[in-house]
Amino acid sequence: MDQKKDRKKIKAEPGAAGHKYTWAWILGLLIIVVALFGLSLYQRYKDIGKNDGYSYVDARVVEVSTQKKYRWYKWRRRTTTTYIKVAYKPEGSDKYYEIGKNDLGPRIINKPYRVYYKADDPKDAYIAICDWLTREYVPADKSYDLPIAIAGYVILIALIYSLVDKREKRNIKKGTLKPGEKAKD
Repeated sequence: MDQKKDRKKIKAEPGAAGHKYTWAWILGLLIIVVALFGLSLYQRYKDIGKNDGYSYVDARVVEVSTQKKYRWYKWRRRTTTTYIKVAYKPEGSDKYYEIGKNDLGPRIINKPYRVYYKADDPKDAYIAICDWLTREYVPADKSYDLPIAIAGYVILIALIYSLVDKREKRNIKKGTLKPGEKAKD
């Protein structure tokens, strides 16, 4: 008899089981996702704007080497670094220049490269790759995908939180779970 009163109370008050502010938590997590995505876009477009003072030419890859280091004393056991060297010929010049960049991630291999250089000083240059999100060229040594990867995990947490909440509400309405109890699966 007491359980029937609890079910009626729960149906009358949706927040009686402690699920009153679930939507607020999920909304907060989604706001964090939008902020992380916006941060990634801000970083990309800020560096795209850096290209304005530079001239560019397509680069030819001269050397690519990948080195794997195995570390047993840190949280990460294996580290992969990539060194790339490209050759470029500035417009109006007959001399080829080479520029190399170390500590690049393995994501950089087999991409189209450009070299952005100052018109008055061709040695003042940097390597750029085509970004997958903006389709513009950004410096190759920066990782713009980290905030998006974190946003993916936050979306996953919000999805799991939402599914668990729906399952617990369904079990409370069926009467298999009492308010304040944890689901046992």
